[in-house]
Amino acid sequence: MDEFDAFFCCPIEYGHDSLELHVAEKDYTRVLRGANSDIVRRNDQIAMEYIARFDEQQIIPRIRAAIVEMLPDGAVSLESVSRELNTSNRSLQRQLQDEGTTFNTVLDDVRQHLAIGYLRTGRRSIKEISYLLGYKDPSNFSRAFRRLTGQSPQEFLENERQLDDS
Repeated sequence: MDEFDAFFCCPIEYGHDSLELHVAEKDYTRVLRGANSDIVRRNDQIAMEYIARFDEQQIIPRIRAAIVEMLPDGAVSLESVSRELNTSNRSLQRQLQDEGTTFNTVLDDVRQHLAIGYLRTGRRSIKEISYLLGYKDPSNFSRAFRRLTGQSPQEFLENERQLDDS
């Protein structure tokens, strides 16, 4: 049994009814060296598409997957996502309304999630991130990021550095 403790670099408790893994938040949120935001984006897309296949009635995962795919081209709209999902604009709006959300809310959520991931990896400039997320210029991205998170991208990065140092 000691070999498992040594392998996992932590004590292991045996004889419990459930399997649990406890990770400190500072370790969970730490950006890994060598992290690749392109791979993260692609994995997010694959995961969203996989989840969407379980229940075709779940529209939000399918919308998110389509948005992730379209963002770098900057051509994300209700109309373009409707075309991608082979449905009408009105049908898509109705399904979103049934889920208690809007297209713009889903779009903002996806952009926020990806922006935070890109910022945490530290491999891309603000300008590059803004274009990857479909914004026409970095100032639009900065305003949107502040609206969504309550802080500018620079403030977010400073806060992340402080967390890493602690």
